[in-house]
Parts: sequence; structure tokens; C-alpha cells
Amino acid sequence: MIYRREMQRYTLISLLELILSLILPVIATAQPGMKYVRLDPTKVIDTPRMEVIYEVYENDPYQTRDQVEMFILQHGKKASFFTPYLSYKEDSVCYVRSYRLTYAEWHAISDSIGVTRYHPIVIKDRTKRTWVVDNFAFGTYVYEEPMQRISWRLIKGDERVILGQRCRRAECDFRGRHWTAWYAPDLPINDGPYKLDGLPGLILAAESASGQIDIEAVVIRKAGAHPINVRDYFGADKTRFITDRKGYYRTISRSKWNFSGSAATLGFGVTNPDGTPVEPMYNRLFYVPYELDWMDKKLRNEWDTQTKKAQSRHE
Repeated sequence: MIYRREMQRYTLISLLELILSLILPVIATAQPGMKYVRLDPTKVIDTPRMEVIYEVYENDPYQTRDQVEMFILQHGKKASFFTPYLSYKEDSVCYVRSYRLTYAEWHAISDSIGVTRYHPIVIKDRTKRTWVVDNFAFGTYVYEEPMQRISWRLIKGDERVILGQRCRRAECDFRGRHWTAWYAPDLPINDGPYKLDGLPGLILAAESASGQIDIEAVVIRKAGAHPINVRDYFGADKTRFITDRKGYYRTISRSKWNFSGSAATLGFGVTNPDGTPVEPMYNRLFYVPYELDWMDKKLRNEWDTQTKKAQSRHE
């Protein structure tokens, strides 16, 4: 079962922007002449109407540990944005500062908010009917694809309550994973975490059949002043690598599952603190792909075999 953080954490985090807005000008004044950070170009694509914070649990079958991180879904009329919550908080502070920050201010923000693991960021653009996904692997890789209609099976008579909302169950098969989702009919919003949507109500929880991914809403709130603001991937931003979906997954998985090999290919040496080469057992980083249909037969068989081993360990 997912560990539920105490709700006071959100109250504390929500005060962060105010605190930083007071201390950052002091930092800049105390160290005059500092260079400004060159941040990636961004653009506002919509105004959010609602925000949902999800707790996302992941289990990598090749690892002996699990990971939990908070994500936020900003839902607007024309678009929605699913991103790690800490990244959202960092961007909120930068947005208030008009993205004009010195290096000292930038480090102060990062140190105060914390560092998030690299996760896929998903943009649903309803005007273009496309998904845009980005992630980091020695550089930002991004792809855009037409939205795909997900074929859900509505399960009658099965209900649960999440955050006071009566939810109904639905199931689907989507790109190599079987998903069970819980949606709220009293919140008639066609949206949900990751690429999941298409149900007669907001998706508040979703779980893959393997147990490798478990997502559940912990906060539903009205949207604040922060717009849906994303990197201008296909315009002014020239620091990203544009690819297609399968190329994206091959690149991201290669960097995660053969970290030192990928680094060496790019001219980076990966060593331990004492200078010795990284042992293979520490070469595979934590990574759970949300889609599996890009894998070839051999890789998929290896993944499924390891998944069964991991499941037996948890029984």
C-alpha cells in the first residue's frame, strides 16, 4: 500500500514561494554583479481550472527498492500538464521572478525545494489533439504524437471513495500495460494522470496490473495563479532533441539501463569516488517505462521474466 504523507507537508510547501520571494532579493543584493542563469524558453499554453496532486508509486523489477514521488496535473480547457510536483513548485517561483535569476538565486531555489528524479512530463494539447512527452537522458528528448483514444471497459457495481469522491472502476489495455482506473462521475472532467483520459469523470487513481505503477490523488484543489507554462520545445528552445515515441523510449531506457555505457558513448567517464570503474551492478538506474510496446521480443521477455521474479519476492 502506498505510504500517505501527512497533509501538513503541502501547507509547508505552499509557503515556499512566499519565503523565497522575500529572501532571493537579499541574496542578489548581497552579491552584486553575478551572472544571470540562461533558462530554457517557455510559453503559456492555457490557464488551469483545476489542479490534482497525485502520489505516484513505482516498482522497478530489477531493483530491491521502490520509489514514491508527487506529481501534479494542471487541467485547463485547451490543455493539461502532468509534471513532478517539485518541478512545478520550482517553476512557480521562477515564473513570479519572470525567469530572471542569478546563479545564487537559482541554487537557493533548488536547495530549498529539493531535486526531483527525471520523469516523463506529459502535455495534452486538446486544440491540436496531440500528446507531447519529454524526459532527460544526457539531454532533453521530446516527442509529439496524435492523441490515441483509449478503449475503456466500465465495470459496474465496483466503487470506492477517494478524497470524498465516489469513484467507479474501469479497465483498459494501453501499449503493453493493463490498467485499472478509478474515476469520479461527479467531476465530469475528461482527464487524468499521464496519458490516461477518456472516462466520464476525472481519473483519481490508476494502477498497472503488474503492480509496478500505482497512482492515487491526495489533493484536489482550484487552480492558483500559475498558468500552464511549458518549454517551447518546437519553437525557441534549441536545447532539446526531437524524436519519435519509440526512439524516445529506446534512448531513455538505454541511458537508464546502461548508464556508464551511454555516458562513455558521449565522452563521459563514469567512475566511483575512488576513481575505479563503476561495477555493472550499479550501472542500471531505477526506471519504470509506462509503455512497453516499443520493446523487441527479447527485451520484453526479459522484462516479463524479471517482473515475475519481483512479484514472487513480494508474496
